[in-house]
Amino acid sequence: NEQLGTEVVQFYPGVSYRNLMVWAEGKHRVALTPPQDIVGQPVGEYLPKGEGEKVLRTLMEEALAVLRGHQFNQERVEAGKRPANAIWLWGHGKAPKLPKLTERYNLSAAMISALDLPRGLGLACGFEVVKVPGAPGALDTDYRGKAECALKELEKRDLVYVHLEATDDASHRGDVQAKMKAIESFDEHTVGPLLKELPKRGPHRVLAVCNHATPVALRRHTNDPVPFALYEGPTTRDRADARRGFNEADAQAAKVVLADATKLIGKLLGK
Repeated sequence: NEQLGTEVVQFYPGVSYRNLMVWAEGKHRVALTPPQDIVGQPVGEYLPKGEGEKVLRTLMEEALAVLRGHQFNQERVEAGKRPANAIWLWGHGKAPKLPKLTERYNLSAAMISALDLPRGLGLACGFEVVKVPGAPGALDTDYRGKAECALKELEKRDLVYVHLEATDDASHRGDVQAKMKAIESFDEHTVGPLLKELPKRGPHRVLAVCNHATPVALRRHTNDPVPFALYEGPTTRDRADARRGFNEADAQAAKVVLADATKLIGKLLGK
């Protein structure tokens, strides 16, 4: 902000590579490309295009000069690491005005996430935002800590949303082993403790769902249908669908398709 900030442009630090630039009265009819969509490609043809492109391109050019001589980058270069020598603007939009789910369904809810995007969505929907110490929203997150925090929140709330980013990060890196490890850790240390403890507290429902697909081979988001699993307990019923796995193949075999994803919350809440 000292070098590039103005009365209408301000920068705010986020988590990892996810930071925020606020442009007061900024233009929204501009094309900005997500960096994960152009990995390994020349970036020149993907610079901002449309309304306000000159302002945005100028900011990116000025950032090059600021970051090039920054002590942080000098230390990285001396240590044999790649410098963070540029900013990439993408994911633009205005703050949405969303209906508060807490009011719509008359319930109390909490959001557990280390990332600003789900935390912001939670706030917009009326959720209390909870951050777990040691859960930075990366591959080394505290999976068990998320479960323990969720169980604690459920002592005083009706609904808890637990967000995991590690699988998406691994996919963007193209690291299939890291993605498998993240899925296994989430299953063992987050889902496992929840399913073990919740039956002791009475009737409950657990929904596992992805917000998008990120194939490791492509290293970017796709529009493929995503699986979801809705479990109601406690139950002793031996249902065939209860023996399915949580994966794309089993989800397709179940032949349950929701064309309108906004209906899923109603199924979770039995509305």
